[in-house]
Order: sequence, then structure tokens, then C-alpha cells
Amino acid sequence: MTYNTFRLFRFLICSPRCPSGTEKARSDPLMEPRSMTRDPRASLICLALLGFLSGMLGFSPLALSEDAKTYQLRYHFAKGQDLHYVCPNGASYLVQFAQAEETILHTSMFLRRMTVVDLNPDGTANIQLVLDRAYLTAKNAEVNSIYNSEKPDQVPTEFESVHASIGKAQNFRLSPLGKILPIAGQPDSVEKIDLVFGLPEQPIAIGATWKDRIEVSVPISKDSKLFRPVKMERRFELQGVEQGIATIRMSTVLLSPVNDPYQESLIMQQRPSGVIRFDIEQGHMVDRRLQIDEKVVGHEGPGSALTIRSVRVDQLIGIDQAKRVDLSKTPVPKSVAEKPLDSPK
Repeated sequence: MTYNTFRLFRFLICSPRCPSGTEKARSDPLMEPRSMTRDPRASLICLALLGFLSGMLGFSPLALSEDAKTYQLRYHFAKGQDLHYVCPNGASYLVQFAQAEETILHTSMFLRRMTVVDLNPDGTANIQLVLDRAYLTAKNAEVNSIYNSEKPDQVPTEFESVHASIGKAQNFRLSPLGKILPIAGQPDSVEKIDLVFGLPEQPIAIGATWKDRIEVSVPISKDSKLFRPVKMERRFELQGVEQGIATIRMSTVLLSPVNDPYQESLIMQQRPSGVIRFDIEQGHMVDRRLQIDEKVVGHEGPGSALTIRSVRVDQLIGIDQAKRVDLSKTPVPKSVAEKPLDSPK
């Protein structure tokens, strides 16, 4: 930092208009005496210059507060612990080709259970994630399909893969920081685990941010059996803490270059943004609301387009409520999925 820049910076943070620097301003030999009555425009200039210097010098004005309260976010494990989540989702898919278009409405209601099977010496826990029950619908102009896992003799073809996963456990290790690791001898399906997220290594104050790298696989083309890895980054910000519950905003950013529209149509379904609430003392997610609003052109060749709008909620519920919940009557999240989509302009 040059001497002149240093003087300007000192002026901005130590002038009589800045309460934290008032006394310092009066005794600082670098500062010239200034009147306490100043043109209001000067205050605006101070704020603008402070914002400019924040970006130029690589710091945030919030970082100047050394006594800001910090919070340590960690997953906590107790052997035998069960966490039950009810997960309603509403989505609409607008498919266009040439002059024709079709809207497909899809709802899914899942009841998922996450169990701490064992604790490991390295601080991680062996976790079992099970889809206990499901209720799904798919509707367009011609078809209205319904799947209820409690009616195993009535499984529409399009929902056979979901039916096959009912009661099947996904096993993985989870660290207190939310790092997902495979268990030796178990099938490696950790990329499909989506009920946990990465946490910051150090205690953080409100307004702090952190990142979590993830990787997914997509086919290299529509008819190919070969897959390519795609790197993405989930970005988080601690927005507030109230009664021990942290509110966290999340967004997902694509890192790998993707130039194929078909691949984009798959990837955009895995790029949600939204808000998470996390119980700091108990060390687990309380609820989460994620949204997707994306469009890709050319996914099925020239003249085609796909627009996806969805809202997904994951809500922690008690064991008694999990036994009683009727997924067929679980409200669909308020979203554009509940009303027809306008054709994109």
C-alpha cells in the first residue's frame, strides 16, 4: 500500500464520522483537524471509497471488527441415532421442439432415514441412508402416472428404478466437517449422497463464506455409455444465527467447461440454490429449501429447448411423525410447478 493510499484509508476509518475511530482521529499526527459538521455528500463519498478500497486491497469492512461472535459448525454423531427427513419436491419441465411444446409436472415425496451405525477412531461415523417410502406423480397432457411405495403391485414403468431403491441402504462414512467417504468393501455411491453438505474448518462469524467441491458424472453424449466427470462448487454463506439455529445460503457453480447442450440439460438439474438451517448444538440439518430455474437450448438438436423449474424441501421430523406421515397428502412446495409455464420469450 502506498503512503498516500494509507493516508486515505486512515481518513476513511478514523475520521470523526466513524465512531470506532473518533478518539484516534483527534490524536493521530497523520490526520489534520476536521470540523464535526460535514457535508452529507462527504459521508457518501467515504462509504463509496471504503467499498472501493475493500475490493482493491482484498479485505472486507466486516473484518475490521475483531470481537465479532464466531460459531463452529460440526456434525455430531451418537451411535444408533436416527434422523428422519420428509422430502417433498415439485418440478415442471417445459419441453420445446420446433413449434411444438409440452409441459410435464412432476412431484415426489420421499421419507428418508439417516442412521449412525458406528463411530470410528478417526472421528468419522459410519452412516446408513435409507429411502423408507416414496410417493411420486408425473403428469402431462395425455398421461397421469402415480406411484405409491405402499402399493408394490402397482408400479408404473417410469418409476421402477425408484421402487427398486425402497429399503436399500447407502452406506458411507461422514466426517464432522461433512466430508463423505466410502466404506471399505461397500459399493462406492457417495456422489449420490445429498442430505449432507460441507462445513467450514474454522469457527466463522455471520457473513463468512466457504466452499465445497463436488463431482458428478454425465454421459459424453445422449446414446453413449461412456461418462465424463464434471466438477462443481457449492458456495455457502452464514447469514444469521437465532436460538442456536444457523441460517446458511447456498449456491452451486459449474467449474468444468461444458459445451454440449445434452450434458447441460443433465447438469442443470444438479445446480440448486437455496437456504439451509443447521442446528449448531445438535450438529445436524434442520431443514433445507432448494430451487432450480434453468433453461438449455439444443439439448435434443436444433429447435429444441428445455426449461426446468423446481423446489425441493428436506424437513427433519420426529420418529412418531415419520411413522404417521401420509406422503400422498404431503403438500407440494409452493413453486412454479403448481402453475402452467409460460413459453420463454
